[in-house]
Amino acid sequence: MTTTRLTMARAAIACAKAHFRRRMMACTASTLARGVRLAYHRPMGANVETTEDVDWLMSVTDDEVGLLHETGHVTFAGGDAPTGLVT
Repeated sequence: MTTTRLTMARAAIACAKAHFRRRMMACTASTLARGVRLAYHRPMGANVETTEDVDWLMSVTDDEVGLLHETGHVTFAGGDAPTGLVT
């Protein structure tokens, strides 16, 4: 991959992550307004799947976003379920 294509790919990923974060926070605001706290459940094969992805999501969202830590999905994504959950 050329440097230009790599730069464009990185920019596209950054844009997609920013969009995902905005949508996550909008959903969180909507559910909180109804008295329900949102908890992210990482689906298998999704854009937020690996331990690193989840760490990123938790670092860019507010404390109102929870996490449903499902050990089977962590293992599927190649993580170590018992050590993948650190507070």
